[in-house]
Amino acid sequence: MHGSSLRARHDRDRRKSPPPAVEFAPQVVAEEDRGTYVTRKVVLNLTGDSRVLAYITVPKGADPFPAVLCLHDHGARFDIGKEKRIRPFADIAERMASAHEWVGKYYGGRWLGDELGKRGYVCFSHDALNWSDRGGAGYEGQQALAGNLLHLGTSLAGTIAHEDLRAAEFRRRARRWTRGAWRRWDSRGAASARGK
Repeated sequence: MHGSSLRARHDRDRRKSPPPAVEFAPQVVAEEDRGTYVTRKVVLNLTGDSRVLAYITVPKGADPFPAVLCLHDHGARFDIGKEKRIRPFADIAERMASAHEWVGKYYGGRWLGDELGKRGYVCFSHDALNWSDRGGAGYEGQQALAGNLLHLGTSLAGTIAHEDLRAAEFRRRARRWTRGAWRRWDSRGAASARGK
C-alpha cells in the first residue's frame, strides 16, 4: 500500500467505520462437474480490504435456484474453512484429507453444500479471516490477529460478521447462477479493471 492509502485506512479504522464497500467483481477460476451440479472456485471482493476465494455449488437445469449461505464452523481447526461445508477440489491433497477427516468425524461424512447442491440449491461458502486460504495460522495466530485488530479500533468477530453480511448480500444479489450469468459478471469485472 502507498503511504496515502495506509493513512486513509488508519483514519477509517480509528473512526471504527466499516471497510469500504466495493463491487463484488466475481471471477470463476475453476469448475468441477459433480453430476447433477457443478462446484466453482470463485474469487470476489467481500470488502475493499478483502478479496477472497470461495466455493459455489450450482445445480444443472433451469434457474433461478434457491440459494444458501453456508458458513463454516470454528472447531479450532484453521487449515480448512469453506472445505468444511463444500467438498474441496482435489488440487491440495493435505486439505482434501483434512476436510474428509473433519466431515467424517462431525457431519456423518457429508458436506452440507454438496448435499444441498444435489437437491437443487446454490450454496456459497467462503473462509473467515484466519481459516484455510485466508491464513490458517492456528489459535496463536487468531489471538495475535484479534489483538492487532483491537489496536486498529475493530475486532476479529466484528470483521468476520461484516464479511458474512457481505457474503449474504452477494448470495442475495446473484439471482441467476447460469454459466451465461457468470460470463456477464466476469466481463463486467474485466471491463471495470480496464477502466470502462
